Parts: sequence; structure tokens; C-alpha cells
Amino acid sequence: MDLGNRIKTEREKLNMSQDDLAQKMDISRQAISKWETGNSYPDIEKILRLSEIFNLSLDELVKGDKNFQENLIKEGKTNMSGLTILGFVLIALGVITCIWGGGQYPIKLTDPNFVLLTGIVVILGLMFWLATLVLKSNFYAK
Repeated sequence: MDLGNRIKTEREKLNMSQDDLAQKMDISRQAISKWETGNSYPDIEKILRLSEIFNLSLDELVKGDKNFQENLIKEGKTNMSGLTILGFVLIALGVITCIWGGGQYPIKLTDPNFVLLTGIVVILGLMFWLATLVLKSNFYAK
């Protein structure tokens, strides 16, 4: 069963109209209609809300609609998480500090405090970046 039919079936089990469901979700009735006819898919926030309203797990709600599952996976892989962005920023900050900071201020690049600070920033950035890779790979492996 595809997601649209699942939404319609669960909505009808609760004796709700499209308008009733739309009001509970703070969206338009047309959006519900588009989901049920397969013309569009709800975003992940709306999927979570639907699972709460229908008292279903996400698996029960989404399983069976291969197109939607593939769309969710593709969307998740293309979006950069906050941890990834933070990791890249920290790595860049460490590299910039090492290159530019050493020439701008009277600090020797071999000064232990300078090396320690730059190293910590770069290592933190790498840790955040690697953490997001591990979290994403674990999520998509399931």
C-alpha cells in the first residue's frame, strides 16, 4: 500500500474528513488531498504528526511505499546536518588560524600554546564531521 492510500485509510478509520485532518495538522485540505492522491508527499515533520494522530509507528505508516522511502533517504543524504556544518567551520577556522594568524600576529608557529589551540580546533572539527558520517551511515543502514 502506498503512503497516500495509507493516509486515506487511517483517516477514514477515525471517521475524519480531509478538512478535519488538515485542521489538526494546521495545513490546507488541498495538501491532504495531494498526499492521498499521490501528487505530493508530506515532509518528515508532517509524517511524524500523522503517526501521532493515527497512533501508528513511522514504520507502520511509511512501509510499503518504496518511492516515498527512497525520497526520504535521498532528502536526508543531501541535507547537511548542523553537526556537519559545525565540523567544517571548525576545521576551516583551525586551518585559517594556522595560516593567517601566524603571519598577522607576532606568534611563532612553533609556540606550544598556538599549536595546541589550532590542533584542538581542527580535531574538534574532525570529530563533529566524523560523528555525522557515523550517525548517517548507522541511520541509513537500518
